Amino acid sequence: MQPHDSKACYSVIGESNNTIAKILAARSMYYLGLLALALMTATCAKVIGPPGGPEDKTPPTILSAVPHSHQINVPAGNTFTVIFSENINPTSINKQFFVSPRQVIPPKLKLHGAELEVIFADNFALDKTYVITIGSGLRDMRGNQLGASKSFAFTRGEAIDTSFIAGSVTDGDSPASGVGVGLFRKFMPSAMGDMDSLYPDYYTVSGSDGGFELAFLPADDYFILAFRDKDKNQLFQYGAEDFGVTSRELHIGSDSYANLELRMQQRDTSAITIISATFNADGFLRVNLSRKLNPALFFGRLEKVRIVNVNDSSLVISPFAMKNEHGASSKRIELLFEDFPTGEYLLAIDFAALYSDDRELAEQFIGLNHSEVEDAQKPTLQSRLVPSRIAPWEALRWVYSFSETVIVDSISNNGKVAISISDSRQGAMDYVIDSVSSFEMAIEATTRPVKGERYLLRMKSVVDLSSNELADTLISDSIDVWPTDSLGSLSLSVENRFDSLFEDEFLLRMTRLGGREYWTNVSVAETTKVELPAGDYIIEAMVDSSSLALGSLYPLRFTLPRGFYPDTVNVRPRFDTKGVRIIIE
Repeated sequence: MQPHDSKACYSVIGESNNTIAKILAARSMYYLGLLALALMTATCAKVIGPPGGPEDKTPPTILSAVPHSHQINVPAGNTFTVIFSENINPTSINKQFFVSPRQVIPPKLKLHGAELEVIFADNFALDKTYVITIGSGLRDMRGNQLGASKSFAFTRGEAIDTSFIAGSVTDGDSPASGVGVGLFRKFMPSAMGDMDSLYPDYYTVSGSDGGFELAFLPADDYFILAFRDKDKNQLFQYGAEDFGVTSRELHIGSDSYANLELRMQQRDTSAITIISATFNADGFLRVNLSRKLNPALFFGRLEKVRIVNVNDSSLVISPFAMKNEHGASSKRIELLFEDFPTGEYLLAIDFAALYSDDRELAEQFIGLNHSEVEDAQKPTLQSRLVPSRIAPWEALRWVYSFSETVIVDSISNNGKVAISISDSRQGAMDYVIDSVSSFEMAIEATTRPVKGERYLLRMKSVVDLSSNELADTLISDSIDVWPTDSLGSLSLSVENRFDSLFEDEFLLRMTRLGGREYWTNVSVAETTKVELPAGDYIIEAMVDSSSLALGSLYPLRFTLPRGFYPDTVNVRPRFDTKGVRIIIE
C-alpha cells in the first residue's frame, strides 16, 4: 500500500469514535453471519459414505418412449423422446442410433443425461411407419452396454407394418456381437462397388448373443447383409470388412423370417503378386506370394496355374496336385507336376479366374528354371487323423498325410499293412486303401467294429515316387470302440421347411460337449436311431457337407441352409432319448 493510502486510512479512523463503533459493529455482524452459514451447511449437508463400494455393472434400460412403440394415429409433430434408467455416455449415442427408413436429412439428437430427444427435419408423414432403433452398444457413464438392440415403431396412420426378420450372426460356431445388419429394399448386389455408397433402408446391430431383429417391415423384396462396420458409417466396404450372407432371397408378405443365420467371412481384395518360384529336389514347385491365399480357391481349378516353355510356347503344363489344398491360408503354395523337359519356363497364375469376381486382378507371370535334380529326400509323416475312440456304427478308418506323394501300391495287399484286435485274439482283418489326395491316404477296415474292442493298425515300408522309404519306418496307431455300458441312443428326425423339392439325405453333426463330433446321415421325415456315448450334445442338420461353405457376395451365392436343435440333448447309458426333431427353415 502506498504512503498516501495509509494516511488516508488513519485520518478516517481518527475522525470520530462513533465511526469506529459503527465499523466494529458491522464486522461483528459479518462474522456472525459466516458462522451461522457454516452451521447451516453442516446441518443440511448430505451424509454419504466414503468413496468406493461395489462396481456398477448394471446395464442401462429403456424406461419409456414418446411416441410409444406400436402407437398409431400419432399427433402431428417431429419429435421422439426416450427415457433411460440412467445417464447415457454421449460419445456412444451417435453410433448406436438408427432411423428406418433412412432419412434424407438425419434427425438431430439432443441428450440430456438420461433423456434423449430426437428432432426430425420434417413433420412425420401420414402414410409411413417410422422405426427407431437403439443399438446394443449404447453405454452408460460406467461403460455398461445395453446388450440388445431395441426398436420402436409409430405412425400417424391407422396401421403399422408388422412383418419382421430375426436371426443370429455367427463367426465360426460362436455368436458375433456388435455386427451391423443391413436390410436393402428392392436390391440384389451384382457387382463390386454396388454397396460402398449404398445405405441400408433398415439397420440394426447384433446383440451380445449374436441375435438381431429388424421389425415393422413393409411387404417387399429384400437383401440382407451382416457386416462388421469398422468405421461406424453404415456403409459396407468389400475387402476391408467381414461380412455374412444368408441362405435365401427374402420376400416379405404376410410371413416373417424368425431363424435366419448370417455366417461371417472375410475377403481380401488387395493385389496379389508372385514373389518367387523354385523347383526343389523333392519335385515340388514352391511359389511364394505377396499375401496369404486360401488353398480352397484352387479346388478343381489347377488348370488356372500353368508353366509355359520360353522356347516352345506350345509346351504348356498344369500341376496335377497341390500339397496344401486342405491347409490354412498361406503365402506359400506347393505344386506337383508330372515329369517334363528341363529348360526355362514362365509360371502363370490367373488370379482373376480363381476368385471368379469382377475385381481387377491380372494374370501374374514369373520366370523359373527347371533342371534335373535327383530326389534323395525321404518322405515324412506330416499328420495323422486317428480318432482315439469311435461309436460302434462308425468305420475303423486311419488317415495319414505325407510330405510328398507316396505309392499306395507299394503297401497295398503285400503284408505291409495289418489291422487286428490289439490283444491278438483275432487275426488280421481285411481293409481297403483310398487315396484321399496326392499326399493323403486312408486305410479302412472292412469289418464292422465290435463294442469295447481296441483295433491296432501297423504299417511299414512306405515309399515316394523316387522309391525313397518313409523316415518313420513303422507306423502304429490304435482305435477304441465305446463299450456297451457307456452307450445310449438318440432317436431323431429332420423336417425340411426350406426347400420342399429337396429329397436327399441330410448330414447330421452331433457335437458332444467336452468331446468330439459325430457325423451321420438321415433322410427327410424319417426317424434315425444313433448310438452315442453318454453326454450332452448339440445337434445340427445340414443339406450336405458343402453346406458348411459360407457362400459369396461377388458373385452372389447364398449359403446352404442348416438347422439346430434349440437345446442341448442329454444321452444316458442304455437309454433311448426320443422326440428330437430338427427344423430347417
